[in-house]
Amino acid sequence: MKYYKLIPDSSAEDGWWLGSPTNLLSEPIDAWAFTTGTRYESNDMIVFPVKEGGAIHDFTFFAFGYLVMRKSPRTNEIIPQFRSSVQFIPAVASDGTELYVINVLNSIDCIDLACVNSYFPSNHEPRSKAGKPQMVIELRLLQNQIVDLPIFRVSGWQIPIIISDELLAYIKQKELIGISGLPVLCK
Repeated sequence: MKYYKLIPDSSAEDGWWLGSPTNLLSEPIDAWAFTTGTRYESNDMIVFPVKEGGAIHDFTFFAFGYLVMRKSPRTNEIIPQFRSSVQFIPAVASDGTELYVINVLNSIDCIDLACVNSYFPSNHEPRSKAGKPQMVIELRLLQNQIVDLPIFRVSGWQIPIIISDELLAYIKQKELIGISGLPVLCK
């Protein structure tokens, strides 16, 4: 199986840009909560300010590579394809557009350490980053560590979301726009 790092779709450059999430009282929500590979258990409604207007695509990113999907009949069709690999968290944009935060629930320790250039120092604040890869050159994954999942995050390096070729092909077949994939080398 082939894998891809999710990136914004270059053909969808006219898309909007969402700001950092808040609750209904405009209090910030910690976006790092969506990188831990665990369920988000808050009952707060998540609100995204629209930082820059533009076309509302099916998928968009916010902050450091967190994924949001617009609620629509077109995107509802794809939900079963994610299987139990994600939690769909209801949210809304400040313009009233209904969204889902796609909280990826699987984090796999599969990075090829030969592509890690540097690590966060052991005394780094926040402590949750200490000792984890900081600079990754040409992301490579260890094939024998990957289990059959349609989407997952790479443990230790919290930013990339990895998607299977099958799920990416399904997204393209349904002509959903806003995300694309860069091939990830597996060894």
